[in-house]
Amino acid sequence: DEWQQLYAPLFLEPHQISVEHTFSLALENTWRATDQLSLVTGVSYDWRDLLRAEDFVAPATSSGTGTFIRYPLRNGSALNGQAALIYNPVEDQSYFANVSSRTRFPTIMERFSTRFGTAASNPGLRAERATNIELGTKQDMGGWLVEGSLFYSDVSSAIASVILPPPAPANTTQSQNVGHGTYYGFEAAVTGNIRDDLTFSANYTYQLRHISTPSTVAPLQLTGNPGHKAFVALSWAASDAFTLTPSLSLASNRWTVTSNGLRYYKTGAFGLMGVAADYRFLDNFDINAGVRNLFDTKYQLADGFPEMGRTFFVELRYRQ
Repeated sequence: DEWQQLYAPLFLEPHQISVEHTFSLALENTWRATDQLSLVTGVSYDWRDLLRAEDFVAPATSSGTGTFIRYPLRNGSALNGQAALIYNPVEDQSYFANVSSRTRFPTIMERFSTRFGTAASNPGLRAERATNIELGTKQDMGGWLVEGSLFYSDVSSAIASVILPPPAPANTTQSQNVGHGTYYGFEAAVTGNIRDDLTFSANYTYQLRHISTPSTVAPLQLTGNPGHKAFVALSWAASDAFTLTPSLSLASNRWTVTSNGLRYYKTGAFGLMGVAADYRFLDNFDINAGVRNLFDTKYQLADGFPEMGRTFFVELRYRQ
């Protein structure tokens, strides 16, 4: 439900409403071939019904009335599937392999938002489909839990924002199904006790993403995800009631694009320190307080949207 006050010319837009229902029906089955080997299979049917999609083109002058737009209503549906093979040779070891085929429907924003007059709608935008493969393990090694996995995704009908050629107004963008993407990498995590009162945890993800586009589309960069990402935390249990946890989040460069779609650039790597303290003052109540981004690091994940600086928080929690 949207509208806005325009100031040049002075004009209050009428309400524009978009309504869409999304549904998913899923079934899953686990077959235990042996005490150590299981096969999990699942299938889902997803569909969306677009009931209403409206927009408004503002008048050029204060005496104009503007144009109300009702987009064509197009529904969508998809069949998704997944299978996973899980092997537990002993109690503290697990290995798995899974494959899936999944669909992501484009959002209302991707199909209809004109981004304050800088973009064109695309009611016919199709869904993305990804085929995913993952191999992984989880093991307890002398009190240390170690996890790791390799992953690969093949994406068809990938959605990205592209600049439209003339006769569209200069620098007008549109969400389109532009090509074929491949994403792959690995992740690892470890958690364990250095001493009875000291717990260490860390995780790391490495990811590469590529997209190939037709010759009619200008070269694109996939935005929003860093190639390297890590998190480290150390929890000190000073007593049965009090725990102090410093942490460090790290991320490498990630691509972003200016709002007009003309320039891609990297936002820069960053590291964020945090400290949290937890005190249980009753059996079912504890208070958690701390600081995020302790050193007030300046960073952003997307063009034009700087992230929060130093932030203090206090939480009261009830546990059953």
